[in-house]
Amino acid sequence: MLKPNTVLRRLPKALDPKQVLFLDGIRHASDIATFSYSRLKQTLTEIALQEQQNATAIQSTSAFLDAWSVVDSIDRLRGLFILFPGARKLDGESDKVSLEGVTRPIRNLRNVADHLAERSDYVLAKNGTALGSLAWCTMLPEGDDPRADVVTCAIVPGTVKSGSRPMVNPAGRSLELPTGLITLSAGEFTADLSETMRQMAEFLRDIENQIESFVDTEAGALETSGSDFTVKAYMKLGDSIERG
Repeated sequence: MLKPNTVLRRLPKALDPKQVLFLDGIRHASDIATFSYSRLKQTLTEIALQEQQNATAIQSTSAFLDAWSVVDSIDRLRGLFILFPGARKLDGESDKVSLEGVTRPIRNLRNVADHLAERSDYVLAKNGTALGSLAWCTMLPEGDDPRADVVTCAIVPGTVKSGSRPMVNPAGRSLELPTGLITLSAGEFTADLSETMRQMAEFLRDIENQIESFVDTEAGALETSGSDFTVKAYMKLGDSIERG
């Protein structure tokens, strides 16, 4: 979601330490969401195109791990945006698209997942599962299947129960290739992770632009800080310490 050479990796030292903490948190959450979403797309594409009907246990676990990681990261971004010290309203916000409107479905999903034990009766009443359910669409390789261009899929984890499950209808919608319209559901709530990632990228772009503008007003004289360094210490084990 961030620019390849994002200013958030070279923050000016003149920034307030609390703002730096928030900006680092925003970058970390964005990087985790981007990585998780990319891996989720790859896993769901493999599931959609493989010959066997059901996803393997590893595929299903990987998909839900990454889907909920996206939810957690976007919800963290939401909190950091709202409470950012001294920030003005994001340019990406308007009467039509607001941070609250974009992230409310994510917040609803988290509330169900984080309180599953307390809300078990509610989840059961909605014919839900402990992990929720995932639905998506994948574009088929050209000529792969003369019957269709797109396959729509869903994973419903856990013990099989009767009842309908949410599927994605791609008609009239823009489909990210090769897999998009990735939708996570829990209880009665649903969030389109693909669309949420796109909209959050716009909010992140505004934050990057704000920091870049701050740097530009100082005529490039601001000293920047490094980021993400690694510390290593090499030690010799004593005779009393056994190698494990």
